[in-house]
Amino acid sequence: MSLYEFHGWFTLWHSSDQVDDEDLVFRRKTELIALMSGMDWLAGASDVVRLNGESYLRLHGTVDFSAERLADIDRILASIGSRLPGSHGLLYERFDDDNALAPTGSDPFRVRVMTHGVVQVQSDPFFAHV
Repeated sequence: MSLYEFHGWFTLWHSSDQVDDEDLVFRRKTELIALMSGMDWLAGASDVVRLNGESYLRLHGTVDFSAERLADIDRILASIGSRLPGSHGLLYERFDDDNALAPTGSDPFRVRVMTHGVVQVQSDPFFAHV
């Protein structure tokens, strides 16, 4: 079985001007938590927290890899991007070398970078040589 390792954080903002409607952000966080609660494999590997007036999603863990789990991560990030379009953050990912769905090339590390709710996938410049 292939493994999938992930570590990341996302600051949850409705707009990028940092002056958010707290009730709206709370509703969107509740929707995000409900979405993730249907993904049993994420139990203990994710949480939504409020710290110093900001809301954050934290994702972290090492799990048996499946296309469904990768699709779950995609759904979470798409939900954040569409429902909280001011959000930003990073998700570092590592795939086993024998994983057919790993990023192309010999580098098993990649990073998803979210700015203004839009995700870009890049080779990870920090762990590429590990």
